[in-house]
Amino acid sequence: MIKLNIPDDTFLNDIATLLEEGYNIEQAIFGIPYMSRDVLLEIQLGSNPIEALSLVEFQYPVIISLLGSASNADYRENVTRIKIVANLIKKRNEAIKEKENLVKILNRRLKIIRIITLVTIAIIGGIAPFFSGIYSFLKNGYSKYTFNLLSPMSISFLLINLLNNYFLLSISKDNRISLKLIITSIVLVAIFLSIKILFGGVVTF
Repeated sequence: MIKLNIPDDTFLNDIATLLEEGYNIEQAIFGIPYMSRDVLLEIQLGSNPIEALSLVEFQYPVIISLLGSASNADYRENVTRIKIVANLIKKRNEAIKEKENLVKILNRRLKIIRIITLVTIAIIGGIAPFFSGIYSFLKNGYSKYTFNLLSPMSISFLLINLLNNYFLLSISKDNRISLKLIITSIVLVAIFLSIKILFGGVVTF
């Protein structure tokens, strides 16, 4: 199949303009500057213009039947219909584009939220031993910090972060959720180890 690399509505409007100027379908096709040479060659070899035009992969296949009906009747009466279809296609494509842009903006915002919450929860999980240290100080008179990645508290924060990321990735309909959850786990462990390296030597105060 051949692609013209222009929107369907542009093609239809160009065809309609040429029809208004008195061209028939075949002449109008030859009058399109971006028309594929393969299509023009097919017509020159004797193919029906609409059959030759079917080599083109349109976004909306209804274009072929629309132009087919125009070639089988007084094409001037079909110019208005062609323009109406072109306008409808243009509006639909604009609506689709606007929706895609909104989805991109939403996904970008979700990504920012996901990163911020990932780091925030990871830091809270990393400094969690300080809270247990404060409790130990109040209870025993001295503070002991235990940086243990496999402690119930550390595992709990890891699960919370993974669930939060899974939820946000699901909303954005990401197709690489498993990979990104693995990356999330690695980031969490890295943050935890960084905090341990910075404060792990402090065991009492």
